[in-house]
Amino acid sequence: MYNPVNSIVAIIFGVLMIIAWLPTIFLTEINNKGNRLELNKLKQYLKSSDFKVTPTTITGTIISRYDITYNSTSIKLPDDVINKYIFLYYTSIVETTTRDKDGKNTTKTDSGPNGTTEITEITANGNRVDKKDLEYLARQKQIATKEMQITDTIKIIISYYGIENNAKVCELNSVSITELSKEEYDIEVYGYEYGETKDQAAQSIIENKDASNFVWKWLGRLGTFILLCGGLMALIAPIRDAVNAGITIPGIGFLFTPIKWLVGLYDVASFIIAIILTVLMTIFVYTLVNYPIISMALGGMIVGLTLYLKRHNA
Repeated sequence: MYNPVNSIVAIIFGVLMIIAWLPTIFLTEINNKGNRLELNKLKQYLKSSDFKVTPTTITGTIISRYDITYNSTSIKLPDDVINKYIFLYYTSIVETTTRDKDGKNTTKTDSGPNGTTEITEITANGNRVDKKDLEYLARQKQIATKEMQITDTIKIIISYYGIENNAKVCELNSVSITELSKEEYDIEVYGYEYGETKDQAAQSIIENKDASNFVWKWLGRLGTFILLCGGLMALIAPIRDAVNAGITIPGIGFLFTPIKWLVGLYDVASFIIAIILTVLMTIFVYTLVNYPIISMALGGMIVGLTLYLKRHNA
């Protein structure tokens, strides 16, 4: 049922989203610059003599069996995982298929159970390895995937990650762990990294930071696009809601069909305009934040050229 209050609220939110669009781009690019500076500082420290590691190996009891129970069904380890690993970490997704009255199948995907094997005596360099470090190392190496049909409509897909016996790692020096834990690097610090040398351990830390920066950078930029696109679409909420309500009226609903097409065209145009404006403004703000002198010089040239053309045409 059409509710004008909901439409008015949607317009207000749309206006607020559009107003927040430009400041959000600035905040996003400022944050991205900060992340790059953190990465550069991290690289400098990892190359210095202050960063110290001890090459070692991780050893423990080989896992010969580990069953996962889901919906009263026991799921055994894949054959290529048995008797090779000392620690296992797994995640899963559950696919549920339903059929509607027209015979069309719809599949819904949800997160399933996840967990680890029980930790036995797993050591490195004579020291017991914490569960946090074991999970971190395991997550870096996916070793198998297993699908199992639980019922006619439910299927579970399990991804296994593991640590092999005698895996070569580098144990970080306690002083290095303390230094890397400082806020200026903004990274999650673990006691071990895969590798046989200091350089390999350092590269692993850098790749983790770089991957984190990449995710946050593009999530932020995607968020700015959604703000503008969603805001533009929300501006015509009253028209959209009225058309959706009117098209269901018996006898005259067909009269609203052309208007519904126009609303659809407006949504498509909003999507395209939001992409173009977000890309252009992101490029401008990126340049302004990272190369202010160049951006101001270009801005001055554009303003000067505009004034010259106006005067010349006059």
